Amino acid sequence: MIGISVPVANRAPTGGFTLVEMLIAMVCFAMLLAIVGPKFYQITGRYRVDEATTMVATDLRQAVSLAARRQKPIGISLEGTSRYVLKDRANSPADTVRLRRNLTFATDIGPRTLSFSPATVTVYPIGIVDQAFTVTLTSDGYSRQVTLSPAGQVRVVAAP
Repeated sequence: MIGISVPVANRAPTGGFTLVEMLIAMVCFAMLLAIVGPKFYQITGRYRVDEATTMVATDLRQAVSLAARRQKPIGISLEGTSRYVLKDRANSPADTVRLRRNLTFATDIGPRTLSFSPATVTVYPIGIVDQAFTVTLTSDGYSRQVTLSPAGQVRVVAAP
C-alpha cells in the first residue's frame, strides 16, 4: 500500500509562545522587580523629603517677606506633628492665619517626621527673627534641615 504524505510546506505555521517561555519571562521580570523595587522606594522617599524641604524654605522666605510688607510680626509655629502655621503673631489664638501647611504622606508629598526647634518663632517687620529656627524633615534615614537665621536668612542643608 502506498501512503500519501502531506508536504511540510503546506502546514499552517503555529504562532505565539510556549508555556515554558512565558514562565521564564515572568521569572526574569520578577527578579528584576525584586532588585529595582527597594531602590525605587528609597528614591521616592528622598524626593518627597526634598520637595517638602523646598516647600518649607519657600514658606519661611514668605514669612520674612510678609512681615516686612505688612509691617507686622509674623509668627511661625508647629501644630501637632506634621503641620505648621504662619499667622500675624506667634502666641495669640485669635490671630489671622496667613498660611497653614500640612506635610504628611496623606498628601502628595511628605516626610515621615517633621521637627521644629524651637516650636515657635516670630519674624519682625525689619527682617530679623527672635531666635534661630531649624526645621528637620526625615524619611527612611534621609534628612534635610531648613534653618532660619536671626538675620532672616533661609538655608537648606543636609541634616547631620
